[in-house]
Amino acid sequence: MDVENGGTPIPITAASPPRQGDDQLDARAVLDNHISRNNKGIITIQNGNDTLCLVRALVVSKAICDVKREPGCMDVNTFSHIKKGRNIQKHKAEDLCRDAGVNLLKGGGLTDLKQFQTYLAEYKITVFRERWGRQVLYEGPTPPKSSFKGYLDLYFRDEKQNHFDVIPSLTAAFKCGYFCRECRVAFNTKNKYKCESACKKCYAKAVCSGGLSVACKDCGRWFKNQMSFNNHKRPGFCRGHMSVCDVKKVCEKEQNIHTGVMKHFVEYARPIVLLAISVI
Repeated sequence: MDVENGGTPIPITAASPPRQGDDQLDARAVLDNHISRNNKGIITIQNGNDTLCLVRALVVSKAICDVKREPGCMDVNTFSHIKKGRNIQKHKAEDLCRDAGVNLLKGGGLTDLKQFQTYLAEYKITVFRERWGRQVLYEGPTPPKSSFKGYLDLYFRDEKQNHFDVIPSLTAAFKCGYFCRECRVAFNTKNKYKCESACKKCYAKAVCSGGLSVACKDCGRWFKNQMSFNNHKRPGFCRGHMSVCDVKKVCEKEQNIHTGVMKHFVEYARPIVLLAISVI
């Protein structure tokens, strides 16, 4: 399937292994276990001679997402047949094309991806284009939490022909223990990586701007609003199931923020170790 941008095929460029958080992944292991058709984190779309690999991949990814969100929402055999590429996969792909108003007789491109994203507005489509998860061919907008149904993750490969496959698991596909979507960073030790998009006050992956500032009498710090204050009180953000409030405080004598066990001398404080987790 050709992916076009104004009629010109999009080249897939090679990239050197990116930063993988504080614990570097084994570069040789990444290269030896790159995204291939034998990778268990990839579902290969077998579309024969048709030009529906993009929409077939979306159908499979949506089915996986729906079953994860609502177990039992689909018959077990139906789900299995969709994943394995039986006739129902093609039928649902044709239905999705019709409903979204997309014609893939000559292959699909970025315009078609955007059109599918508009129709599947309650999902977020992301098409990864290289083996470490750092580069994407397309990334749709994130729906509001009130209507969000899940991620549709695809992989665009350009070996002999442009082709779309399904990523049911980012960690399996990119051979890592954890994967931060916001930063597109793979890492193996969750409490050694801090998400760059996290709030600098409460360290949650949430929008903490606006509202009235709130002070915490326990740690002596100020927060941008009530949400940020509540986040910093939640256990589990830090090692040992502790909250940010437990480990990051203002020294009463020095009037400086330090972390770890409460001490008067800031230079002897232990550095904070945070988990990059989302706040729902």
